[in-house]
Amino acid sequence: MSLLAVAVLTMVPSALAKGPDTAQVCGSSGCVTASTPEKVNVLALYTSGFASRSEPAAAPFFTVELTSTRSEAVNWSFIYVPSAKALQIVEADFSDGIYDTPAENQWVTPSAEVVTAYQTATEALSPFPASSNWTATSGSDRAVPWVIVGLLAAAAALIGLLLFTRRTVTRRATPAHH
Repeated sequence: MSLLAVAVLTMVPSALAKGPDTAQVCGSSGCVTASTPEKVNVLALYTSGFASRSEPAAAPFFTVELTSTRSEAVNWSFIYVPSAKALQIVEADFSDGIYDTPAENQWVTPSAEVVTAYQTATEALSPFPASSNWTATSGSDRAVPWVIVGLLAAAAALIGLLLFTRRTVTRRATPAHH
């Protein structure tokens, strides 16, 4: 085995120990979480390379958050665009010996292994709708005003109940005139 191969084999385990150990892939219909090292390492681009590319046209997409239970400093995020087989590395720090560099806002074409892993992770999810600035929105965002209306209605009902109860208690406590 060459000295370079030994160096790569010794760097990768130490980098994996410092990198993400949980991946959460989300679409408009919900999220799935991977926490096995094999799945997380593929989704984090640790197991195979990628090539730089230009930004694809707006298309449905998924968000990816990679975090670590071992370190708060690990907080990576990607955008996955299935139709373009593309990833935007929104933020990731590959400087622990894998690629020797942090990456931000870089579009890449991942390996076939990574694309397959993302296809598997997203098969039960619906993507976020196409957005020219890759901003995730969902039906739950539109539900917020109804939650506020519901809370206001509940508060009004509670105030009415308290006033009614106070009036009833006050009438009972007032002595009758003979």
